[in-house]
This record gives sequence, structure tokens and C-alpha cells, in this order.
Amino acid sequence: VTNGFDPEGTAPVYDSDDNTTQVFTVVLKHGTVPVTPTDPGKPGEPISPDNPDVKWPEGTGENNLKKTGTQTIHYV
Repeated sequence: VTNGFDPEGTAPVYDSDDNTTQVFTVVLKHGTVPVTPTDPGKPGEPISPDNPDVKWPEGTGENNLKKTGTQTIHYV
């Protein structure tokens, strides 16, 4: 969202004075991507082509989201 860089993209200048606290603030906005049985992820593949280093984690694939269940009912 914001960072301490100036509009030209240069970093702030820090000094070597250990008595002065040096602060650089970066504000990030968290993003979410819904994962459902009808819209599963693909573990190991990039979530977004814009950021290929961020990949779907294990447990988000269709086989992890859909389970077949059975139930036996005994009437007396």
C-alpha cells in the first residue's frame, strides 16, 4: 500500500549513529483467494501469473477438498 521510498524509487538515507533509531515502514494489504470444492487450487502452480513465486499450497487441490462419505443406518 505504501512504503518509505520517494516517488523516484530511491531508498531513504540512513546514518551510522547508533543513538538514533532508523525507521523504514512498509504497509501491505493482505489479499485472499477463496478455495472451494467447485473452485480448488492447483498445489505447486502459481496462484497468479503476475507473481509466479507464490504458489498454491498443499491441501488446496480438488482431492483434498472433496470427500465421499458413506453411512449405514440400522433400523430396529
